[in-house]
Amino acid sequence: MLYAAVEVTWAVTGTTVPWKEHSAYAPGVQLFLAALALLAGGACLAGTRTLARLGRVAVATALIVAVPVFVVGMNGLPIYFVTIVTLSGIESATGLTQVLLNTAGAAFLLLVGLSYRRRLRGDCPLAHPAASRAPRRTRIAVYLLMCGLLPWAGTKTIWTLGGDALGVAGDDWQRTSIAGASGPSKATASAGIDVTVPAAMVGIFLLLGLLYVWGQVFPTERCSCPDDGSRACCPWFQPG
Repeated sequence: MLYAAVEVTWAVTGTTVPWKEHSAYAPGVQLFLAALALLAGGACLAGTRTLARLGRVAVATALIVAVPVFVVGMNGLPIYFVTIVTLSGIESATGLTQVLLNTAGAAFLLLVGLSYRRRLRGDCPLAHPAASRAPRRTRIAVYLLMCGLLPWAGTKTIWTLGGDALGVAGDDWQRTSIAGASGPSKATASAGIDVTVPAAMVGIFLLLGLLYVWGQVFPTERCSCPDDGSRACCPWFQPG
């Protein structure tokens, strides 16, 4: 309802909400997003009840349609994240608000969809699997994908040091990219480090946390469980 109210308000008042660099959301699109948000909210409420087959199909269809739409609306999240971390300033407050609303909508609807699917299968919606290391094939695939960042990070580092790479002169790149940067960006650039490289390292750290046990148990989640070692209230409980 909050998402729909914001979209309707923007559409009625003619507020400019950036979609891409040189384009903005049309009022008709904003009204469509508002209607989709209300439809998804109704599906979430209906998903908590026992429904007939037609009702279950309607709920699943609403979630399947809504989630990708909100995910597409998240496309500016990395750019806004970098600008906020580097203190470069926010180009559009409405654009940032729209991205955050879409991110929250996509995350919540995805959780509802997973919970609804588990409920239909007769599984406990709140069950937590035990923390474990990712399979070897998964780890290898992730490591190979991480290697794709090395050429990009190396090229950006060469440019910040004033070298030439990929047919682009480091001096030209510095004039166009670093000249208008904020203080923190200039400080890291003077040390030969582009600010997006540390940001990528943070992403790698978070990704590694999904592959190994240390990232799945931090922060520690505590609960009160019976002394008999029952896993009824805490599926992740390990006796002793």
